[in-house]
Amino acid sequence: MRIFRFNNLNEEIRNLMKLELNMDQNNNNIYFSKRFTIDNNKYINMLQTAIETGNNQTLAMMIQNYLERTEQSIFTDASETLADGEFNKYYMRAISIDAINKSKQVQVYRARNVIEPRQISEIIIGKVLNPIEVLNYLRTSISQRDKTSSLKTLGVPNSGLSIQLFTSN
Repeated sequence: MRIFRFNNLNEEIRNLMKLELNMDQNNNNIYFSKRFTIDNNKYINMLQTAIETGNNQTLAMMIQNYLERTEQSIFTDASETLADGEFNKYYMRAISIDAINKSKQVQVYRARNVIEPRQISEIIIGKVLNPIEVLNYLRTSISQRDKTSSLKTLGVPNSGLSIQLFTSN
Protein backbone atom coordinates (compact mmCIF):
# COMPACT_ATOMS: atom_id res chain seq x y z
CA MET A 1 0.00 0.00 0.00
CA ARG A 2 1.18 3.46 -0.87
CA ILE A 3 1.05 5.90 2.00
CA PHE A 4 -0.43 9.36 1.48
CA ARG A 5 -0.02 12.02 4.16
CA PHE A 6 -3.13 14.16 4.28
CA ASN A 7 -1.78 16.87 6.59
CA ASN A 8 -5.08 18.63 7.30
CA LEU A 9 -7.53 15.69 7.26
CA ASN A 10 -10.06 16.10 10.07
CA GLU A 11 -13.85 16.01 10.51
CA GLU A 12 -14.30 19.52 9.12
CA ILE A 13 -12.38 18.58 5.97
CA ARG A 14 -14.25 15.27 5.69
CA ASN A 15 -17.56 17.16 5.83
CA LEU A 16 -16.41 19.48 3.06
CA MET A 17 -15.30 16.46 1.03
CA LYS A 18 -18.78 14.96 1.42
CA LEU A 19 -20.37 18.20 0.23
CA GLU A 20 -18.13 18.18 -2.84
CA LEU A 21 -18.99 14.55 -3.56
CA ASN A 22 -22.71 15.34 -3.21
CA MET A 23 -22.33 18.26 -5.59
CA ASP A 24 -20.60 16.04 -8.14
CA GLN A 25 -23.28 13.41 -7.73
CA ASN A 26 -26.03 15.99 -8.32
CA ASN A 27 -24.20 17.29 -11.40
CA ASN A 28 -23.34 13.82 -12.74
CA ASN A 29 -19.67 14.73 -12.52
CA ILE A 30 -18.24 11.72 -10.66
CA TYR A 31 -15.48 9.83 -12.42
CA PHE A 32 -16.41 6.21 -13.11
CA SER A 33 -13.73 3.96 -14.53
CA LYS A 34 -14.78 2.23 -17.74
CA ARG A 35 -13.35 -0.91 -16.19
CA PHE A 36 -15.60 -1.00 -13.11
CA THR A 37 -17.56 -4.19 -12.76
CA ILE A 38 -19.92 -2.62 -10.21
CA ASP A 39 -22.74 -0.18 -10.66
CA ASN A 40 -22.11 3.50 -10.14
CA ASN A 41 -24.20 3.74 -6.96
CA LYS A 42 -22.15 1.06 -5.23
CA TYR A 43 -18.95 2.89 -6.14
CA ILE A 44 -20.38 6.19 -4.86
CA ASN A 45 -21.21 4.46 -1.56
CA MET A 46 -17.66 3.13 -1.32
CA LEU A 47 -16.23 6.58 -2.04
CA GLN A 48 -18.52 8.12 0.56
CA THR A 49 -17.47 5.54 3.17
CA ALA A 50 -13.79 6.27 2.51
CA ILE A 51 -14.44 10.00 2.82
CA GLU A 52 -16.43 9.63 6.05
CA THR A 53 -14.22 7.20 7.95
CA GLY A 54 -11.22 6.15 5.88
CA ASN A 55 -8.73 7.32 3.32
CA ASN A 56 -7.32 6.45 -0.10
CA GLN A 57 -6.20 3.03 1.14
CA THR A 58 -9.70 2.23 2.40
CA LEU A 59 -11.12 3.07 -1.02
CA ALA A 60 -8.44 1.03 -2.82
CA MET A 61 -9.24 -2.05 -0.74
CA MET A 62 -12.97 -1.65 -1.39
CA ILE A 63 -12.65 -1.33 -5.18
CA GLN A 64 -9.77 -3.72 -5.86
CA ASN A 65 -12.04 -6.62 -6.80
CA TYR A 66 -14.31 -4.52 -8.99
CA LEU A 67 -11.96 -3.67 -11.85
CA GLU A 68 -11.79 -5.81 -14.97
CA ARG A 69 -8.89 -8.23 -14.91
CA THR A 70 -7.38 -6.69 -18.03
CA GLU A 71 -6.64 -3.51 -16.10
CA GLN A 72 -5.37 -5.40 -13.07
CA SER A 73 -3.01 -7.48 -15.17
CA ILE A 74 -1.62 -4.42 -16.94
CA PHE A 75 -1.54 -2.19 -13.89
CA THR A 76 -1.23 -4.23 -10.73
CA ASP A 77 -1.85 -1.09 -8.70
CA ALA A 78 -4.90 0.10 -10.69
CA SER A 79 -7.18 0.21 -7.65
CA GLU A 80 -4.59 2.17 -5.68
CA THR A 81 -3.99 4.63 -8.51
CA LEU A 82 -7.71 5.25 -8.92
CA ALA A 83 -8.35 5.50 -5.17
CA ASP A 84 -5.36 7.79 -4.57
CA GLY A 85 -6.44 10.17 -7.28
CA GLU A 86 -10.12 10.31 -6.40
CA PHE A 87 -9.69 10.59 -2.62
CA ASN A 88 -6.98 13.22 -3.03
CA LYS A 89 -9.11 15.21 -5.49
CA TYR A 90 -11.93 15.57 -2.94
CA TYR A 91 -9.40 16.25 -0.18
CA MET A 92 -7.78 19.07 -2.17
CA ARG A 93 -11.15 20.56 -3.04
CA ALA A 94 -12.12 20.52 0.65
CA ILE A 95 -8.79 22.10 1.65
CA SER A 96 -9.39 24.82 -0.95
CA ILE A 97 -12.86 25.56 0.46
CA ASP A 98 -11.47 25.60 3.99
CA ALA A 99 -8.74 28.03 2.92
CA ILE A 100 -11.29 30.29 1.21
CA ASN A 101 -13.46 30.27 4.35
CA LYS A 102 -10.44 31.16 6.50
CA SER A 103 -9.02 33.74 4.05
CA LYS A 104 -5.86 31.67 3.65
CA GLN A 105 -3.92 30.29 0.75
CA VAL A 106 -2.88 26.72 0.01
CA GLN A 107 0.55 25.22 -0.48
CA VAL A 108 1.58 22.24 -2.61
CA TYR A 109 3.46 19.44 -0.87
CA ARG A 110 4.55 15.89 -1.61
CA ALA A 111 1.90 13.76 0.06
CA ARG A 112 3.24 10.43 -1.19
CA ASN A 113 6.83 9.51 -1.87
CA VAL A 114 7.53 8.33 -5.39
CA ILE A 115 10.54 6.46 -6.74
CA GLU A 116 11.09 8.73 -9.72
CA PRO A 117 9.41 12.11 -9.17
CA ARG A 118 8.50 14.01 -12.30
CA GLN A 119 10.45 17.21 -12.74
CA ILE A 120 7.21 19.11 -13.39
CA SER A 121 5.91 17.91 -10.01
CA GLU A 122 9.08 18.87 -8.19
CA ILE A 123 8.85 22.43 -9.55
CA ILE A 124 5.43 23.06 -8.00
CA ILE A 125 6.23 21.66 -4.51
CA GLY A 126 6.20 24.48 -1.95
CA LYS A 127 4.29 26.89 -4.19
CA VAL A 128 1.60 28.94 -2.51
CA LEU A 129 -1.59 29.06 -4.56
CA ASN A 130 -4.90 30.87 -4.65
CA PRO A 131 -7.48 28.39 -3.29
CA ILE A 132 -10.25 29.75 -5.54
CA GLU A 133 -8.19 28.95 -8.63
CA VAL A 134 -7.30 25.51 -7.28
CA LEU A 135 -10.93 24.73 -6.43
CA ASN A 136 -12.21 25.81 -9.82
CA TYR A 137 -9.48 23.82 -11.55
CA LEU A 138 -10.17 20.64 -9.58
CA ARG A 139 -13.92 20.90 -10.11
CA THR A 140 -13.31 20.65 -13.85
CA SER A 141 -13.09 17.09 -15.18
CA ILE A 142 -9.57 15.98 -16.12
CA SER A 143 -10.38 15.75 -19.82
CA GLN A 144 -11.51 19.39 -19.86
CA ARG A 145 -8.74 20.95 -17.78
CA ASP A 146 -6.40 23.53 -19.25
CA LYS A 147 -3.24 21.58 -20.09
CA THR A 148 -1.20 24.79 -20.02
CA SER A 149 -2.29 25.75 -16.50
CA SER A 150 0.35 26.08 -13.80
CA LEU A 151 -1.92 23.77 -11.78
CA LYS A 152 -1.78 20.92 -14.31
CA THR A 153 0.10 18.56 -11.97
CA LEU A 154 -2.58 18.78 -9.27
CA GLY A 155 -5.18 16.05 -9.34
CA VAL A 156 -3.17 13.95 -11.76
CA PRO A 157 -2.88 10.22 -11.03
CA ASN A 158 0.49 9.15 -9.59
CA SER A 159 1.81 12.68 -9.02
CA GLY A 160 1.93 12.18 -5.26
CA LEU A 161 1.13 15.86 -4.78
CA SER A 162 -1.53 17.40 -2.58
CA ILE A 163 -2.18 20.72 -0.89
CA GLN A 164 -2.37 21.98 2.66
CA LEU A 165 -3.37 25.19 4.35
CA PHE A 166 -0.54 27.67 4.04
CA THR A 167 0.72 29.13 7.26
CA SER A 168 3.43 31.73 7.00
CA ASN A 169 6.26 31.57 9.50
